Amino acid sequence: MSNSSNNVGNGIFKQSARPIKVVVDQSGEYWLCDVNVDPTGDLGAQGCTPHSDIHLVK
Repeated sequence: MSNSSNNVGNGIFKQSARPIKVVVDQSGEYWLCDVNVDPTGDLGAQGCTPHSDIHLVK
C-alpha cells in the first residue's frame, strides 16, 4: 500500500506552472496576468490576456 493521500479541495499546484494574477479592470473585464504586473497600468501592453479572449472547451 502507498503512504500518499489525496488532498481534495486544495486546488491544483504544478511546480512548473507560471505564477499568475487575476486583475479586474475598470470596465469589469477579468485579465490573466503575470504575478508582477502593475494593475494600474495598461494590462494588454504588459502581456496580460483578457478573459473574454480565452475560449475553454468542455
